[in-house]
Amino acid sequence: MNVNKVITGCFITTGLPILISFYIGCRSQTAVEPEPPYKVPAGQYIFVEHHVHVDGVTIEGDYYGPMIDFPTYIFDSSNGILQGMINFTKADSLIGVYGDGESLSGAAGKGAGTVVSGIYSLPHQNNKFNLTRIDKGGIVTIKYNDSTHVLATRKEWISITSKLDTTQRGIARLIATDRIVNYGLQLKSKIQKW
Repeated sequence: MNVNKVITGCFITTGLPILISFYIGCRSQTAVEPEPPYKVPAGQYIFVEHHVHVDGVTIEGDYYGPMIDFPTYIFDSSNGILQGMINFTKADSLIGVYGDGESLSGAAGKGAGTVVSGIYSLPHQNNKFNLTRIDKGGIVTIKYNDSTHVLATRKEWISITSKLDTTQRGIARLIATDRIVNYGLQLKSKIQKW
């Protein structure tokens, strides 16, 4: 961050001829110049994943949720390999990959539905998720559900909520774990199509 001191509001006044007062009033302001956008290194991309998992516990009756599709990608954080139905190009302009998904278990249902998309410019928006900034070291700034989150590499944001859901078949407690993970900078060479 570049900081420049700017001197504003300087003035000199003099009083009566018998009593000369010399007063200097200066106020200093700090002007902040925005950092130039961080450039993701060649051959790398930032990987950010948003996933909502809903688990259900039957309270009464025969409550059960839907069956949803299967995952369309797998990311192995131990070696950085991203495999899946990759429908984006690994062009030089690729700066990030966004993984999005939902999974169900217990009375909430079964299965998982996931998708990955390429990020070529910022901001990158997907529904309520908005990746607004990438900084040196792979730090990301995300706006989600009217809140801003800054996540360093390998850090996550989690929100857990619980609610009772009633249908004609019964009642269940649904526990939703909403999670955003910044996996940081990864190598494009480790993106593999199925």
